[in-house]
Amino acid sequence: MIPAERATAAGLVVEAAGERRVAVLFATAAPVHDVNGPCALDMGGCDLTLLNSGRAPLLADHGAYLGGVLGVIETAWIVGERAFALARFARTGAAEDAWQMVRDGIVRNVSLGLAYALADAEPLRGGAARILRRWRPYEVSLVALPKDWGAVVLPDGMGEAEHRAALATVGEHRSQRARQASAEVFATFAAPGLAAALGGTTAQAEAALMAEAARFGGEACGSTT
Repeated sequence: MIPAERATAAGLVVEAAGERRVAVLFATAAPVHDVNGPCALDMGGCDLTLLNSGRAPLLADHGAYLGGVLGVIETAWIVGERAFALARFARTGAAEDAWQMVRDGIVRNVSLGLAYALADAEPLRGGAARILRRWRPYEVSLVALPKDWGAVVLPDGMGEAEHRAALATVGEHRSQRARQASAEVFATFAAPGLAAALGGTTAQAEAALMAEAARFGGEACGSTT
């Protein structure tokens, strides 16, 4: 996979219950110049697994080290030809400085770190640009100089109602991740016994248990509240 960066713009800020969040429009379908030439993103081919894992960072200028972490991406989603994310700021000095600049409207630009394979890039009709049919974002950054100067603060098409809905999904994603973790632990411990009782390998038994957990939404292994 080839790491790349893509830029758009930052948006609506919310400060409540001691937590500070910002909603960002982090990707559009418009072509931008990448390290491998001009390219556009196929929104239908975006894999948001990492951004919805609770582990993808909000960084300062793509700083891939602990000092560059400003927060965490809590959830991400796509509406039409635009991709959005909700980020929560950390309680560090650097994060506080960044939050103040975002809240004051000084820092508005966002860039995206993503991975893709050149084999999944196809030429765009009538131009030199390519379209990436499959791609996976793994971080979002606040930056001084974006690649896409045509991006804007959260557009009129996504206002406060959509932002409140995004906040509501954070708890849902957390519950889903907790159920997934519970299912993985159960499968790891139960698989050897099941394999011995029914025959087959431990890996096969573990895969079967995970499939059943997925079918029942993780409820077979218990849920969290």
